[in-house]
Amino acid sequence: ENIIRPGQPVAEVNETTITTKEFQKRARFVRRFYVTQYLNLVNFLSSGAVDQSFASQYQLQLRQIQFQLEPENLGRQILDDLIEAELVATYAQENGITVTEEEVDQGILGLFFNYQPPSSPTQTPTPTGAPTSTLSATQLALVTITPTIELPSTATAEAGVTVTPTFAFPTPTVQSTETFGEEYTAQLDTLKADVGWTEQDFREYARVILLLDKVKAVVTADTPRSEEQVWARHILVADEAAAQAVLERLAAGEDWAALALELSQDTGNATRGGDLGWFNRETMVAEFGDAAFALEVGEISEPVQTQFGFHIIQVLGHEDRPLDHNAYLAAQDAAFQIWLDDQRAAATIVEYDYWIDRVPTDPAIPPQYILP
Repeated sequence: ENIIRPGQPVAEVNETTITTKEFQKRARFVRRFYVTQYLNLVNFLSSGAVDQSFASQYQLQLRQIQFQLEPENLGRQILDDLIEAELVATYAQENGITVTEEEVDQGILGLFFNYQPPSSPTQTPTPTGAPTSTLSATQLALVTITPTIELPSTATAEAGVTVTPTFAFPTPTVQSTETFGEEYTAQLDTLKADVGWTEQDFREYARVILLLDKVKAVVTADTPRSEEQVWARHILVADEAAAQAVLERLAAGEDWAALALELSQDTGNATRGGDLGWFNRETMVAEFGDAAFALEVGEISEPVQTQFGFHIIQVLGHEDRPLDHNAYLAAQDAAFQIWLDDQRAAATIVEYDYWIDRVPTDPAIPPQYILP
């Protein structure tokens, strides 16, 4: 009765079964990735090459990996990934989207080995500047500073901004075919020894990733390449009485930038007149974003209360602005997640509670490296 059978389902998506075997194979593969990442960080910290002022950040990364490896957290991630992969596969089948064996071959090179064949031309990215605006007479009368599309990092923390980290992929490594073949064979041998994966398992995993990318490209093709943004500045104070005093001094003709420098508790941008740059509505906490987007250019708000205190906001610009590359990718990610959520809501999905007892605990971090 307590025997775990590999063919037993951990979940069902419409008429498709996700088996215990699939679940455990994927979980072991992902565990191996996290454990390897963890041990690489440990080795880096032990090398003596780390500036001690950054050591706490690496310690935080280690704790985050430990958290991700907790059975409930890892199992939930794997189950969600497998369910979403099935939803993607169903959509692909219904819409004639496929991944060829040749695409799998090429995908493995790029996804897992960062491989660039010797004959491939070097691709040089074309730099693109941040979008700029032509200031109106009203805007020129308000400020003499140059707006930037980037939110200052210190302002984001104070203004309630959600910051999404971005990662740059390393430059592809040019290798001979022979060298790559040796590396590929060695990787497969390691995967088989560590987590029991065969070459077919590896290829199927690559196929899942490539199919997801193709479906994502189709369902997010209409993602807008511009969005409504405002350019605003603010003065942050502790209470409403102080905010009213700021309004009175502004009404009396005092300079905004001077008041921001003197009074604003948002020290990250007080020296810049409280300038927050351009941002979309969702960047800020709801109360701030709603108030800023309701103002006309040049208009000054009444005190706006947020979790950070009371803000006096002035909007300096309001327009649709083109998204830079990273912002567009983030918009695509958000659109795809909405699509996935809709697919899940429309599907018949059954999860079996016993999946939590079937999450593998190997490969594991060696006990001597686990943080207390």
